[in-house]
Amino acid sequence: MINKIKILWSMKSWPKEYIKWRFETAYPKGWLDVVSNPIQFLKDSWAFISWCENIDSNINRKIK
Repeated sequence: MINKIKILWSMKSWPKEYIKWRFETAYPKGWLDVVSNPIQFLKDSWAFISWCENIDSNINRKIK
């Protein structure tokens, strides 16, 4: 859980253009999709953060 919070914190430095692109590719209707399906948005967000956590751990294992 701590790693997920660290990942979320690091996302604040991502360029706004990248965040917008990620959002538009995941949800073609934009905010309308999020508002009409908030549970799915939360599930997708959690899955993405878990994926980031997995990638980070794989990278850290290769470095050591």
